[in-house]
Amino acid sequence: MREIQQPTVEHRSSPGIEEDIVRHPAFAQIAVSRVSGGAMLYGSDFQHQHFVRVTIRASELHRSLSRDWAMGGKTYIEVDLSEAQWAEFVSSFNVGMGVQCTLVERNHEMIPGLPKPERRIDQFEGEARETLGDALKHLDKLVEQINEMKISQKQKDQLIGHIRMSRQELVSNLPFVLK
Repeated sequence: MREIQQPTVEHRSSPGIEEDIVRHPAFAQIAVSRVSGGAMLYGSDFQHQHFVRVTIRASELHRSLSRDWAMGGKTYIEVDLSEAQWAEFVSSFNVGMGVQCTLVERNHEMIPGLPKPERRIDQFEGEARETLGDALKHLDKLVEQINEMKISQKQKDQLIGHIRMSRQELVSNLPFVLK
């Protein structure tokens, strides 16, 4: 169970101004800002010119002139999110483990920035080539198995013809479509 602690109150007095400063470890302030400027963000494939920054700071309450002023202090944590990540964050309560974000500052320490990511298209192209190579090996193996079957040569030729057409689609036509 969470421990309960009373806030501390510091009274300050100067000519014409009486002020109480109320402090508690649980007092914090959260702010969200729209930021312009280049940034690489975790979970995103490109550099962003606009993004969202969320900052949580320590806080204390200043009371004077019959009014309260919440004053932000040191930054506890600061994170950046793409606009899409922000939209997902504010609209997906209780879903999974949360939304990816980029840590900028934690406990008064700046966190190193991210490098420009690899082009995802290159990554997917490499994976597609590997998958295509595996599929071609399976087709070649199938041709070998058909040749070993005890069926008529006409049936073998028909089956192998279909495999060769599939192979041609994969080798010649698929790369054209992908481009």
